[in-house]
Amino acid sequence: MGILTAMLVAIAISFLIKWILLTLVFYAAGRIVSGVNAKFTDALLVALIGSIVSELLHFGFNYALGVLGIVLPDLFAIIASALITLIVYIPLFMHFFDVGFGGALLIGLLCVIFYVIIGVIMVFVLGVLILLLIFGP
Repeated sequence: MGILTAMLVAIAISFLIKWILLTLVFYAAGRIVSGVNAKFTDALLVALIGSIVSELLHFGFNYALGVLGIVLPDLFAIIASALITLIVYIPLFMHFFDVGFGGALLIGLLCVIFYVIIGVIMVFVLGVLILLLIFGP
């Protein structure tokens, strides 16, 4: 298998994992805020559309700045990426989960909280697995 093929497979796998995690997080937050208006298929669509659009916008934003010769510090790039993502997801939440602007912001806030919790759990589990690999059972 060539390097390009391996990279494409890795990108596809990481996209699928991100899509699944985002779908679960969006569905849980949507059910909490909008109740029965949040459907799992809507969460799938929001995660898919939002991921594709935010990645394209983020890539275009960084490419445009690179063409202009502007290099962003890491913290500013993270903040700009978060704002781009927010701009993409808020209208999707409003449309698919039938909530207003405040409800969409609340869904976004819950998603961030859930995503951080999942991240902490994953770091803990991976840390334990690495320690087990190093020191044995």
